[in-house]
Amino acid sequence: MKFFFLAAFLILLDVHSGLSQQAAKKPPMFSTDGKWSLSFHGGANIWINDLNTRRASPGGDIVLRYGFSRRFSFGIMLGYDRLIGIEHLETLAPNPASPQLSEYMALSMASANFIVMYNYPITLDFRPYVYAGIGGAAYLRQDRFDNHIPEGADRIKRTLHIPVGFGFEIPMSQNVSFAIDLGARIMDDYTDDWKGNSIIEQSTRPGIADWYPTGRLGFNFYFGKNDDDDDPDNDGLTNAEERRYGTNPYNADSDGDGLKDGEEIFRHNTNPLKWDTDGDGLSDGDEVLTYKTFPNRADSDEDGLNDGHEVLKYGTDPLKADTDGDGLSDGDEILLYRTDPRNKDTDAGGVDDGTEVKRGTNPLDKSDDFPVQKRELKAEVGQAVVLEGIVFQTGKATITPVSEDILTLALNTLRQNPDMTVEIRGHTDNTGSRSLNEGLSQRRADAVRLWLINRGIAANRITATGFGQDYPIDTNLTAGGRQRNRRIEFYRTK
Repeated sequence: MKFFFLAAFLILLDVHSGLSQQAAKKPPMFSTDGKWSLSFHGGANIWINDLNTRRASPGGDIVLRYGFSRRFSFGIMLGYDRLIGIEHLETLAPNPASPQLSEYMALSMASANFIVMYNYPITLDFRPYVYAGIGGAAYLRQDRFDNHIPEGADRIKRTLHIPVGFGFEIPMSQNVSFAIDLGARIMDDYTDDWKGNSIIEQSTRPGIADWYPTGRLGFNFYFGKNDDDDDPDNDGLTNAEERRYGTNPYNADSDGDGLKDGEEIFRHNTNPLKWDTDGDGLSDGDEVLTYKTFPNRADSDEDGLNDGHEVLKYGTDPLKADTDGDGLSDGDEILLYRTDPRNKDTDAGGVDDGTEVKRGTNPLDKSDDFPVQKRELKAEVGQAVVLEGIVFQTGKATITPVSEDILTLALNTLRQNPDMTVEIRGHTDNTGSRSLNEGLSQRRADAVRLWLINRGIAANRITATGFGQDYPIDTNLTAGGRQRNRRIEFYRTK
């Protein structure tokens, strides 16, 4: 008998797994008002008695209830419980030398109770409840050899039986719920054949009642129908659910977006009261049925443009971050580079927009798609090239216009070799003091560096150093030699 409820529970679990596979992926809700329910719960008990020795044992209930309002139901609870009270070591044949742990006293109890249950509001995805009842139980008190205790007494004994408890049920469909229940069953003080609280001497007065806590798992099956279960507009929501979500029970599409209210809630996770849930300018129905975009995410392809702008304003694909496949997202093309996100080569110069942006040319100017290779300096790493033709005003760091050609050559070299880094070195002759010449050479090197930076060369690619008169390349005794010593060098460091 003690395996009956375990077997029943496994059968119900198998049945429920089949039901749950067919159920919609939503938190079902239903009302018990005007419905009958049949519940099967099984679990464990622990007998609390005067002998104060406890052991878990099986038990279960079958409950038939009727809901006479949204929150209250009443019914009959039929239960069977096995209660085990005492264990001790006892020598048993044929192994007298090996004591075994044996049951000393056990009850086999059948009970019948009238119960009242209170359910908390049905708007919750799980439904807490409390219950209480009163009834009676009949039981057999036996030892481990099935002898009745005490000998000669009536075999079937009776007791008051008061069930109380709480738990919650989780709706699995509109007619089935899974229940978790914790409770207690209170009896008289004589179920363990001992009256009073002392295990040494019995009392003529009743002591603390014998009782046992229970833990149950099971399923509740509901039968019947009421207004809460109706779906007059056939939108997949019952009247109870429509009240919960605030939708119109007589209009399948409350917000007029082309999707049924039930589909919005349980399939697409959109707002059935809002025509455009994500605010991107497209109705939820158009997003789901026409454009296949996400109705609860304004930018489905995450390209920086919302779906409505892509479809209605720019004509781009709201499911493709780079509509024309040029390596630039649609958002960057429109908001940053002002290029056409539907044309990979906006300026029709022969090079796609992504390549132009990467190499630093203008994707809106076709003349730079294939730039003519310009003359440059032949500079090797670790070698200095004298920039012949740079002329400064006498005694100053002001570059004269005649220096434009040689400086442009240096500029071309840096532009056409984007990984190159250089040091601009300034030198003077020995005319004047050493400190004056060092300052002048540094200012002239800085002037050349600034000229290159002002024309687009990154500042971190160029350094400037003034060496004064310390590194002449010719004699300072002649005018020609001194002119050659006054120079700017282009020294490649990388």
